[in-house]
Amino acid sequence: MKPRLAYDDKAWEIGTIVYKRWCIYIQEDDDAFNAIGAFLATHYYPREWCEFDIFGIGGFNVCFRIMFPFPGIIMFPEEKVRNEVGAMQFILNETQKPQRIPIPMPSISRWGQKKESPANLGPFIIMDYVEHKESICRLLENPGSDLSVRPVLNLDLNMVRLKDLYRKLAKVVLSLSTLTLSKIGSIGLDPENSSTWKVVNRPLSYSMNEVVQLGTLPRSKIPTSTYNKASSYFDALAELQLSHLISQRNDAVDSEDDCRRKFVARLLFRRLIREQKLREKWLLHETGPFPTWCDDFRPENVLVDEAETIVGVVDWEFTYSAPVEFSHAPPWWLLIEKPEYWPRGLGDWCTEYNKRLETFLEAMSDCEDEAIHNGRLMVNQRLSGPMRNSWKSGDFWIMYAARNNFAFDLIYWQKIDQRFFGSTQTFDPDNAWKERLHLLTSEEKKYIDECVKLKCEEMDTRPLAWDPDEYTREYECEWAE
Repeated sequence: MKPRLAYDDKAWEIGTIVYKRWCIYIQEDDDAFNAIGAFLATHYYPREWCEFDIFGIGGFNVCFRIMFPFPGIIMFPEEKVRNEVGAMQFILNETQKPQRIPIPMPSISRWGQKKESPANLGPFIIMDYVEHKESICRLLENPGSDLSVRPVLNLDLNMVRLKDLYRKLAKVVLSLSTLTLSKIGSIGLDPENSSTWKVVNRPLSYSMNEVVQLGTLPRSKIPTSTYNKASSYFDALAELQLSHLISQRNDAVDSEDDCRRKFVARLLFRRLIREQKLREKWLLHETGPFPTWCDDFRPENVLVDEAETIVGVVDWEFTYSAPVEFSHAPPWWLLIEKPEYWPRGLGDWCTEYNKRLETFLEAMSDCEDEAIHNGRLMVNQRLSGPMRNSWKSGDFWIMYAARNNFAFDLIYWQKIDQRFFGSTQTFDPDNAWKERLHLLTSEEKKYIDECVKLKCEEMDTRPLAWDPDEYTREYECEWAE
């Protein structure tokens, strides 16, 4: 079995073309570059000269001490910026209160949509620059690591040192878990009460953007609602897994058997959510309150100074209130690298992860004790116990599979299927699906037959099906060949 479902190669190609040419444009076109500088000078340094240049290029934005989402990478740029601003303002406002666990983060000076931007470049955020030395990721990975390759934990790092760094990260995770709302969705101020924070829109997630960008799912297929119940949101994520597999034409399946295996996994995963007896084994917090969750939170986004004190947590895109079980699962980033990318396979990832998990839970427990002592946490808000249980029970993998469309098949067959549906006679995960067909209804089997026929007919034609927003399509039409 491949470790992950491949990205649509044509979507990747054209998205990369748009993104790279847009970067060249803003660096080499004097009119656009000067317009950005004048815009910043007007709104940020109105009465003094300031040095201006490109500050850096991240995974989703280019920064001039002003952030623009990349066309070709961000498929919902205006919604992404609006959600990020709302989340940042909410977190900053709430964690500054004395009864809360503080999270250092930059303040927003101004933000706006494309029509308000310099040179009509796109939605933007102007925020304070965080003076820092490096990220915690640099402290966790091997010394002298090549910054151009995916980072990975230094497996020889002393456990005392590791616990100290984990403690800094655990404090942020713990603080976010205490910021709760009554629904699942993106966060903003109540239009009818400017002093109240509430869920104002759908929970736009990292995966939702990714399946449009690289899975060629039409934007109209992304969930559009907020959710009062966790099971309703999980059901929407299960439907998203199916819609993604149906929509992605390039590099989605290798053969008819591969196609059937992927549909069987997704239908059985949906059954875990829809059948109450199965759902009760892993979903215990149906109606919240729902904690704040950031899909993109990881060590690379936590900045420290010379003394290794956290001075800022950045990159809050794809932040929303989410099911409690998300926060109750221990972080996937303890090894920095994701399980589907681990070079020695999922089994080795689990072995190395398990060795570090207890260290992280000890660090989390220390943070909890301190917060309880300072009156910033109640005993029933501890995370260390639920995180240990989530990993031990396997609930961790349900959360991971639900949030990671391209890693779904590897995780489902190796970590979820046998827990709920029993062992199989074959030990080959590529063929285990054949022993699950009797669990499907006649309607589900017919659905698979229809989908497999369609997918296999498409395998030879391989047309590009890509549905970017108008912001991205504008640059695609102008520059892409």
